[in-house]
Amino acid sequence: MTKIDNIPVQRSSDLIHEIYKHQVGDKISVTYLRNGKTSTISAILGQRGSNM
Repeated sequence: MTKIDNIPVQRSSDLIHEIYKHQVGDKISVTYLRNGKTSTISAILGQRGSNM
């Protein structure tokens, strides 16, 4: 993942910080790099499972 809601994330701590700005059920955009191609998708945040 390279961006959450168009905000760059470089470290796992950046990712966690951006995710915690949202609530369960929020829709976010996720930009990622795969096989040299950048793509953006939408995701709806769910509740973290009890086994995590």
